[in-house]
Amino acid sequence: GNATGMSMQTLEVAGKRLELLLEVVPNVRRLAVMADLNFVQATSEMNYVQESAAKLGMEVVPVGIRRTEDIRPAFDRAAAAKAGALYVVISELLNANRLLIVNSAQAVKLPAVYGTQDWVRSFL
Repeated sequence: GNATGMSMQTLEVAGKRLELLLEVVPNVRRLAVMADLNFVQATSEMNYVQESAAKLGMEVVPVGIRRTEDIRPAFDRAAAAKAGALYVVISELLNANRLLIVNSAQAVKLPAVYGTQDWVRSFL
C-alpha cells in the first residue's frame, strides 16, 4: 500500500487484537485507544479500531499522545471517561515508553492489549 494508507495485513492484525481484548474483557462498553498522533499509520489504525469497536457496540475514547509527557494525562483521561480497556497502537514513541504504559495501565487497573506479543499482559 502507499505510505498514508494501511496495509490490509495491519488492519487484520488490529481486528484480531480487538477480538483478543474482548475475550479477556468481554463486557467492555468503552474502549480507550492510545496512539501517537505524530504518526500517520497510528492515526489510521486508531480510526480503524474506532470503526470496528463501534460495529461491536462499543464507544471509543481516543487518547492521542505526541510525547512522553502526554502518557500519564492520557491514562487520567481514559480513567475519567470510565474506559473498560485500553488498546495501544504501537509506534516508536509508545515502544520507548513501554514500561511507563504497562505500569500506568496496571495502576488504574485498565486491561490492555498491545501491538506485539512481548507487550501482552492481561490485567484482571
